[in-house]
Amino acid sequence: MHTVFFTNTGAVREHNEDALLCQQVIADEDMSDAQLVELQGNSIVVAVADGVGGEPGGGEAAAIILNSLIKLGYQPFGADSADRLEEVIVSGISDMGRLSDKSPELTGMATTLAGLWTDGEKALLFNCGDCRIYRFRQGYLELLSKDHSLVYELYLSGEITDAQIPTHPMRHILTSSIRDKGDNPRVFLREVSILKGDSYFICSDGVWESLDINMLESILSSAPPLQAGQALAERLLGIGTKDNSTFLWLY
Repeated sequence: MHTVFFTNTGAVREHNEDALLCQQVIADEDMSDAQLVELQGNSIVVAVADGVGGEPGGGEAAAIILNSLIKLGYQPFGADSADRLEEVIVSGISDMGRLSDKSPELTGMATTLAGLWTDGEKALLFNCGDCRIYRFRQGYLELLSKDHSLVYELYLSGEITDAQIPTHPMRHILTSSIRDKGDNPRVFLREVSILKGDSYFICSDGVWESLDINMLESILSSAPPLQAGQALAERLLGIGTKDNSTFLWLY
């Protein structure tokens, strides 16, 4: 399998509190170009984390939870994968808590998360917060994750449309995130079978809020993955996103 990925602070934020995981490598430094990596083995884990803005230590929280997920790449994917995913997330939360105990200024650190663990035939998708996972099949993106946000709940109840979510004034109010203290997070899980030709696009809200799904589909369909990923990176840089923007395209 291969992945094309990109992360950047954007035009407004001072720091990049997004980060991404490609098997055993975490990337959180600004990129000017999309990168391509071949992933090998029968247990592959990829993820995007977005440190919660307005809270202390968002970048640290994102890095900690991704470091915890690295453990999955050394374990066989199987029937108990959901339980083992829960274990590594709990372990990451414990690590966050220990850090904030040592550094009280980081108390309240939190991150959102979306990722995929696979053996190449089946996959376990997971998310908490408003990072998203889409399946890209025959030129179309299908949202497979479930946002934990107030506006997503308004959408599910029929009070707003899907098209209103990216610009709604309350779009950044989360109903669940991975935090150092407090209640256990609600993590959405979905098991899928990977069919030939399927690929998976994982991104932070800085991507899907900046470009609508039709534009994303057009760019991803425009060229082979690395070139299309580069075109998407250039588009995000060109519009000057208001938030950090990160994507990871697994195929």
